[in-house]
Amino acid sequence: MLVIKSTRPRFRNNSDKVAFVVHATFVVSGYKLVAIGRHALAEDALASSPTRDEVGIEGWNDSDEYAFVYFEEKQRA
Repeated sequence: MLVIKSTRPRFRNNSDKVAFVVHATFVVSGYKLVAIGRHALAEDALASSPTRDEVGIEGWNDSDEYAFVYFEEKQRA
């Protein structure tokens, strides 16, 4: 709930809500968001280094397609 309150997302429809819940689940599970939207759809989006800087969620629902790329911050034992 803290993730949702801290970002104050604007939802256009129920699909936005579902996509945001999935995103929030990754974030609270220790994943770092490194690409979003058209950048996440680029052919080299997954080839980026895990040390890549975290990005914000601005524009995450500008279209009817959702694209997110995450890296796990730390390896789980």
